[in-house]
Amino acid sequence: MKKIIAAFLLSGSLLGTTGLAGDRYFQIDPVHSSVQFRLRHLYSTFVGRFNKFDGTISGDPANPLTMKVSATVDVTSIDTANGVREKHLRSPDFFDTDHHPVATFESNKTTLSDKKNAGTVTGKLTIRGISKEVTFQGEFLGSGAGMQGGDRAGFHATTTINRFDFGVAYNGALTNGLPMLGSDVELILDIEAVEVK
Repeated sequence: MKKIIAAFLLSGSLLGTTGLAGDRYFQIDPVHSSVQFRLRHLYSTFVGRFNKFDGTISGDPANPLTMKVSATVDVTSIDTANGVREKHLRSPDFFDTDHHPVATFESNKTTLSDKKNAGTVTGKLTIRGISKEVTFQGEFLGSGAGMQGGDRAGFHATTTINRFDFGVAYNGALTNGLPMLGSDVELILDIEAVEVK
């Protein structure tokens, strides 16, 4: 999210070459959007978020299969409401942000589902310099004029990844035979984007 800031989950220059006749371009509004994650911690579910991110959504709204997403997250902006824990999460045990300060997502396929305004977005997610293909289940929440002018569009999307696939392997001590942290991490995106003309 710092270098878009250079590049999701997310940058417009990469999408500016699609050349589709009906293309429209939307910039993610970080003030009205969120990038959260959930995973198991011992006997409960733990929730955190990233506070800095950017990205674009482009394509022809009349043909949803043309829609593309490009996003960047500043991993150093991780927020768990605990400074000591956040310092540990930035360390080599987890995200190693000194060497990998950003995570990125670049879509390569969009599909529609039978459910109204729903579908999937598949693409390359890169965390800690490791890239894997992931599929987000998404829902289009609507679009229209914003309060300060300019058209806006809203989206909700989720996916679940295995953190070990991205080199985030720290697990801490076992408790009663249980690992401290689960392997599956749910990513939850709530995105509002404003059109750029």
